[in-house]
Amino acid sequence: PNECGLSCDNSGFYGYSDLMRALRNRFGDKLVTSAIGAGAAKLNAADYGGAAQYVDFYMLM
Repeated sequence: PNECGLSCDNSGFYGYSDLMRALRNRFGDKLVTSAIGAGAAKLNAADYGGAAQYVDFYMLM
């Protein structure tokens, strides 16, 4: 989140939790998982705590 690769993501701190909420709403009781970087910069870039209610499993990489 909030990084530049081929293009820049400027969705802000809550963009990730908004995405996870949208996925949960779309897929209902299906399994929703997310792999995230374990570095402090990655963990501080998004609201993973707020998104946790929509995610079944986080996989730290």
